[in-house]
Amino acid sequence: MRPLLANSFLIAVATTTVLAGAASPASEPATAALARGVRIHHAAERVRDTEAFLSARSIDPASVSRHDVTTLADTGPGSLREAIDAANAQPGMALIEFAPALEGRIVLTQTLAVLDSVVIAGPGAERLTVDGGNQHQVFRIGKSGTEHRPEVLISGLTVSGGSAPSGAGIGSRDSNLTLTDCVIRDNNTSNALWEKYGGGVLQEEGSLHVDRCVVHANSAGSAGGGIAARNATLAVQDSFVDSNLATQGGGIHADTQGAVELRRSFVGYNLAIHRGGGIDVTARGTPALLENLTVAENHVRGETPADAGGGIWLGGSGSLQLSTISGNTLFNFPRDENSAAGVHFDGPGTLELDSSAIAFNRVASGNVDVGSTGGAIRSYCTIIHSPVSRALSDDSRRTLLGVDPLLQPLADNGGGTLTMAIAADSPARDQGCGIAYSDQRGFPRRSSWDGNVDIGAYEYGADRLFGDGFDG
Repeated sequence: MRPLLANSFLIAVATTTVLAGAASPASEPATAALARGVRIHHAAERVRDTEAFLSARSIDPASVSRHDVTTLADTGPGSLREAIDAANAQPGMALIEFAPALEGRIVLTQTLAVLDSVVIAGPGAERLTVDGGNQHQVFRIGKSGTEHRPEVLISGLTVSGGSAPSGAGIGSRDSNLTLTDCVIRDNNTSNALWEKYGGGVLQEEGSLHVDRCVVHANSAGSAGGGIAARNATLAVQDSFVDSNLATQGGGIHADTQGAVELRRSFVGYNLAIHRGGGIDVTARGTPALLENLTVAENHVRGETPADAGGGIWLGGSGSLQLSTISGNTLFNFPRDENSAAGVHFDGPGTLELDSSAIAFNRVASGNVDVGSTGGAIRSYCTIIHSPVSRALSDDSRRTLLGVDPLLQPLADNGGGTLTMAIAADSPARDQGCGIAYSDQRGFPRRSSWDGNVDIGAYEYGADRLFGDGFDG
């Protein structure tokens, strides 16, 4: 692997120390996800996605200017750059489409600057890659100093080889950006002396929505190896975030007053030096919502006793619902007695754990699944195998402590992302709270009239609910 960060020595040490002991190589889940496409839509479905995107913004498709890409050349007639420049020059929404037979790699000689609202409708991430050549940021979105906030959809592309101080793959400022059916991989922040946020994608102000994407093997010197959101709203769903590196927030980093919603996704095999190997969120306003996630085999190298959150580090306030957090590690030694390898909460608000399975997250001396250095953690209908002593509030209820949820190894259990099934005799079965309509895979969960949902991201027998009428 080529050098990724300015502090590449630390990453190299951490990668050698941590990933060598992982249950399986970090490349394996990504390879499976890329081959399967994470339920990435085919061309006809992407057309409907474009129509829905325009309709949601009350834009008539017939009124949109259209530009065609017919060549893999970086410049000149028919190039993607020419199409983007033409879209920038004409006010209002534009649509960029690609010739049906076009396939391969566009290697850039400079960054593609998107300054106005546009839909870039690629032919499929497996067919077309836009590559920064490890020298240039791939996409820069937004135009500073204007009141206009561009509305941008990028779908059906692979974005790779980006290099920049921040937002190496895609750097978006003060725009509303939607990514669907994309692969964001092998983008790395450069050895600059400032910033270093968002190796794959950086959103500052505005909003970022990531749907059905693979975010793989990106790195950032500061935060958000895969995805970073700063003072922006963030929504990630039905996606696969793996094998990314950063000082904090190896997979996903958000520090914002806006909403953060992470749903139905796998976050695994990511690495951070200090905190949040998989996910690092500071929710300063709206409480963060993490739902139907599998967060597994992420790692924090640890350089101070207070480093924490091999799987998830959360500050501010938030809710973790119907999720499975397992197999994450924290290797700082000595370790603060409150630092946890699974889920670590830093307050000052409240973290609610609802119907989640949190087990077998490792520190040097054993397992520590949930810990806190501030605020209150309230747990409902949750299995926590090894919490820090006094980590949970007294008003927690229906919580099983010291219990093995009988999780199965990470596997493709359907639905497009990796999950950890539960055994037929798991104590997680039928013990969740409330009503939930689907599990991480998108399969229907049991409704309240049919009994309680299962704890965790995987509903036992959900793929057979309407096959034989019984759960299991």
